[in-house]
Amino acid sequence: MALHEFFSYGPQKDGANVNPMFRKTKDGRIFQWNVAKDDPLCTLKDAFVKVKSSQGFNIELKFDDNIVYGEEELRQTLENILKVVDEHAENRPIIFSSFHPDAAQLIRKLQISYPVFFLTNGGCEIYADVRRNSLDEAIKICKEGGLQGIVSEAKAILRTPNAITRVKDSKLSLISYGQLKYIDTNILLGLISLASSVLF
Repeated sequence: MALHEFFSYGPQKDGANVNPMFRKTKDGRIFQWNVAKDDPLCTLKDAFVKVKSSQGFNIELKFDDNIVYGEEELRQTLENILKVVDEHAENRPIIFSSFHPDAAQLIRKLQISYPVFFLTNGGCEIYADVRRNSLDEAIKICKEGGLQGIVSEAKAILRTPNAITRVKDSKLSLISYGQLKYIDTNILLGLISLASSVLF
């Protein structure tokens, strides 16, 4: 998609809405993105310029789960992102993260200035790429690619709490995301104790 095409979607700076935006749910339903208030789309450069430089960024590298990307295609995309980071990030704290194993490993090869984390839901959903289906696979990806750590769905950590020890033994950092409605307090305290020297 060309930049002018990207900017034609959603609310425009003049208040118009040229091309509506849509969302696709995991079960395949598509619906129009309607929110009470939304800003026009922006580039990564715009975000760097408009957000105070003391604010850290987690730059998540998103790729379509249903497409197999070649290394050159990934490299071109990541090099374009790194060019913007090099020119506009200044001294901002930044981490890179991605659910795409090859993208996570390649961004690490292309730069050493910023930490790279592999995103995983740890088997809460199953993907054709087996490297995405468990915390043990996530550990393997990080060790093979020299990544700094894992960002895991919290449910996956609760399902396999002994993985925290394996993450720690691999000298990787561990961050969690997601919402849990019911957590056994004893399990949570045990996980916090196990993870205390892993989390940063």
